Amino acid sequence: MYLVLARLPGKSRAPVYATFKGNLKGLKREQNTILDKELAKEQYKKYVPFLFIILFLLIVVALITDIKPTSSEVVMGTAVNYKSTLHDEGHDIDIYVQLEDKEKPVRVRLPKKVPILIGRKVALNKVYRDNSDYKKFIFLRYIDD
Repeated sequence: MYLVLARLPGKSRAPVYATFKGNLKGLKREQNTILDKELAKEQYKKYVPFLFIILFLLIVVALITDIKPTSSEVVMGTAVNYKSTLHDEGHDIDIYVQLEDKEKPVRVRLPKKVPILIGRKVALNKVYRDNSDYKKFIFLRYIDD
């Protein structure tokens, strides 16, 4: 027994499924190839959503791996100002550090239980990617003169 997919001539474009007992040698070769093409179209339709999901996941993974910083170095600067932000969980303190090689000061999050010492030398960890403009500064410690 074989499952046959066919379209009836006329205005109706809906496929008609029927079972065929016997062998398919009785059908003409042209009809056989047309039926094979129609069956192939129906089979590919069920795989299209999976292909889109796989493509989306590949793009997300590529973006995540590209975001990770690749290099870091320790830089020195002077704390020039601070800013405190109050929110539901407590407060965050940012200090502004003037680096020797930068015109504008950079903002750095100060860890909890570290005092605010304006005018002191600061050691920062500069994390960056080699192929882009991404830079992030992380507070390490105050430096005693």
